[in-house]
Amino acid sequence: MRSGPLRTSLWLSASSLLLASVSLVLGQQVNYLNHLSFFNAMALGMVSLSIAALLIGLIGTWQTRGQSVTLWLANMLALVILGLYLFDS
Repeated sequence: MRSGPLRTSLWLSASSLLLASVSLVLGQQVNYLNHLSFFNAMALGMVSLSIAALLIGLIGTWQTRGQSVTLWLANMLALVILGLYLFDS
């Protein structure tokens, strides 16, 4: 069974959030400065998953010619997650 762009986009967004929560928990448990390359790799993974979710959602929206409200919501979710990562201070 083929997974549609909506399901794929939502899975990628959820994976990105899961990786972010794991990163937060690990950051509290260990000194992240001692493992900086690991945490940088996790941050790159979070942003990459979020970008992939947004791109797949946009492709799905384009394929449906903008008719799918749920794909628009998935795109907005991916964009909000990406914005949270990029504009975190």
